[in-house]
Amino acid sequence: MYQQSLRLIADLGLERYVHEVGFVRELVPWYSNADVFVYASVFDGFGLPPLEAMACGAPTVVSNGGSLPEVVGSAAVVVAEPDPEDLAMGSRRSWGARG
Repeated sequence: MYQQSLRLIADLGLERYVHEVGFVRELVPWYSNADVFVYASVFDGFGLPPLEAMACGAPTVVSNGGSLPEVVGSAAVVVAEPDPEDLAMGSRRSWGARG
């Protein structure tokens, strides 16, 4: 689905905002510098990426799939999955809370 993702990014004119970075060994700098971390998983075993992002201070938005709402509690914005409009609204709310 990689090529489909690149095509969608181009079709939506998002090349300015979405950058391919390749393999990442260290996530802390990415989480620490993120405006918002969005994790739209439909099913997740435990939710480590959102916890890592929150530990680095990134405002976090998760879908209500699997254990995610339970894992993040009230520390993140939880939205219906996999609705893109809800994710966008949650991102705005989360980013606005960062101040």
